[in-house]
Amino acid sequence: MPKSLRWPPSAKAALLRCGVPHAGRGKGPRLHDLRHVFAVHALLRWCQEGADLDAKLPVLATYLGHRFLAGTQRYLHLIAELFPEITARTSAAFGDVIPRRNGS
Repeated sequence: MPKSLRWPPSAKAALLRCGVPHAGRGKGPRLHDLRHVFAVHALLRWCQEGADLDAKLPVLATYLGHRFLAGTQRYLHLIAELFPEITARTSAAFGDVIPRRNGS
């Protein structure tokens, strides 16, 4: 494998190569944080595209190396950009289940 394609020997080395400052253990971004960002942005993109999340989430779980979907769920926090998409999908799917109250 060419040297340029090898994984850096440590998270600190990877951050330094990318020009991201790291002040030491517990005081800087971690490679784990990049996994979280990737997972959340993938979910956001799929929602915006109208993708079938029931089909996509197992793919994301596999890509992240999780055997079960529960391992992936901890990455998928509700972010402000995602809220309108989830609200619209929920309303479209279940809008008639709980009727709206008039006058309040």
